[in-house]
Amino acid sequence: MTTLNIHLLFISLRDDHSFGTLSVTAQVTLPASFWAYPTKTPFLPAGPIALPSTEIISSVPMQKIRLVHETDRTHLDKDFIALLESANAGLEEWTPELVGEGEGGTYFMRNLKGDIVGVFKPEDEDPQSPSNPKKNKKVRDEDGDDRDEDRDDDSDESQEKLRTTIPLGTTALREVAAYRLDRGLAGVPVTVLVEVDDWRENGKKKIGSFQKFVPKGAASWDLGPSKYSIADTHKIGILDLRMHNTDRHGGNMLAVALPQKGIEGNTHGLVPIDHGYCFPTSMSEGSFEWFYWPQAKKPFSSEMLEYIQKIDVEEDQRLLKSVGIVEEEALRVNKIATLALKAGAKAGLNLYQIACICSRKVPDALSPLELACGQVEEQMKQKGISSFEEEYWSLLNAKLSELLKPMH
Repeated sequence: MTTLNIHLLFISLRDDHSFGTLSVTAQVTLPASFWAYPTKTPFLPAGPIALPSTEIISSVPMQKIRLVHETDRTHLDKDFIALLESANAGLEEWTPELVGEGEGGTYFMRNLKGDIVGVFKPEDEDPQSPSNPKKNKKVRDEDGDDRDEDRDDDSDESQEKLRTTIPLGTTALREVAAYRLDRGLAGVPVTVLVEVDDWRENGKKKIGSFQKFVPKGAASWDLGPSKYSIADTHKIGILDLRMHNTDRHGGNMLAVALPQKGIEGNTHGLVPIDHGYCFPTSMSEGSFEWFYWPQAKKPFSSEMLEYIQKIDVEEDQRLLKSVGIVEEEALRVNKIATLALKAGAKAGLNLYQIACICSRKVPDALSPLELACGQVEEQMKQKGISSFEEEYWSLLNAKLSELLKPMH
């Protein structure tokens, strides 16, 4: 008897003209008589033979979703790897679904059963990208035909999309950076950079962020702040200040029902998502929904104070660079904002007070933190020293202490 392993690749054409593939490994056992061919007819068996027995060893979809950095596996648990594989299998049956919410290209990814398991955001479909599928909307003309209607660049909707401090094509990296920087504190869902075979153009690939889907999550602004705990609010606030989030609103803080009420009477937990507009290149656009919540004016717990003081600013810088946040201005904003958070917490300020220092009251008026940075830069110029050297950070810490005294 002879045993052979045979690898087969099946390709099918779907109705939407995209291709589906299935890789099958089969084990075939052949009897010895199969090889007993007559000398003159080497390709035909000599008389009747028993049919070979076949056993399917495995049947798995081709890898259509791949980690861009295989080293990411070191910090991913088995459950998420399994989830990623289920999304890969789901592409055999389900085309990624463009989500109506949001400003750029965002797609639901499903498993074979049709359950949503992940959210994919291609880096080339940023809100301001020419490839953004939501850039144009379909309207019906007088003849009853659908056509694209360009949005007026001066419209309110278009103006809301502008984020001058977020470099084009980098929102996917920023989604991943937010997850990595959070380190589980605020509960940012697992997010990795992946490469996906383009389901619309065969042979092409898309790189973007893949985030674990949060089931049964409602927009937090639909329920109101009384449903959430002080701790959850503070955790998201701490993360937002470090990232200098320019787009934190009630739609990207998901409310998830708790099995029972918390000690504060809170009925829902909070899950922060949508972090493509974090790590800006200046401090001009910080925006925090929780700023208006009463929880923001409550003092930090001892656990939160300890967490804040243990934040390693230089380690954060190394982490962000490893993820792909390489703009010097963005790294500088992260460092400045984190130093302000640490100094404010140490001085006894609450989340609301620190946010007042770090964000503008009106768009055209610099924040207290921006003014402090400007004063330090002026001091550096007077000394004839280039900005952002070691002495800059020493002067900034001194300026922060001076700034915080009247608020304490």
